[in-house]
Parts: sequence; structure tokens; C-alpha cells
Amino acid sequence: YFPLDGMDEANADNSNTEIFPNPANGEFTLTTQIPAAEIEIINIMGEVVYKQKLENAFGEKQHRIEIKNAKGVYIVHIFNRNICCTKKLIMN
Repeated sequence: YFPLDGMDEANADNSNTEIFPNPANGEFTLTTQIPAAEIEIINIMGEVVYKQKLENAFGEKQHRIEIKNAKGVYIVHIFNRNICCTKKLIMN
């Protein structure tokens, strides 16, 4: 356990972060207003199966993500230095 000083999960509610379709079939779209964010997709074993840094831009952005042969439940973690948002993703 370690504290995440400066992270604001309350602001994550205002980030308008969505994943669709969910459940997905190997490909989905993530929309977020979190600027200069990183995306991590983590499987139930705690392994990072996808990681990407997003461009340093403000406003709502859409990102198409493809993960092949990956049935199961995943945690999608979107964060920057100040905001942290976590979503659940189901892959069929």
C-alpha cells in the first residue's frame, strides 16, 4: 500500500470517460476528457495487457483500442498526474 498524493478520484466523475461497446468483441472505443492521460488495461491476474500514452490535448477524445483473443474481465485505468479513473471492461 502506498498513498497517491495529488490524485483526485472525485474529478474522475467529471472526466466523461466511457467505454463502448461493453461487453466488447476484441475492439472498443474509449472516450475521455482527461488531458495528457495514460491508459492501462489490466487482466484479473494483475498483468498489464495494454498501455498507451495519449497526446497532450484538452477536450473529449476518442481512442479505438483493439485487443485480440482476450476473453475475460479487465480493469481499464485512465490517469494523469492529477486525475484517476477506473472502468470495468468485459471482452467476449
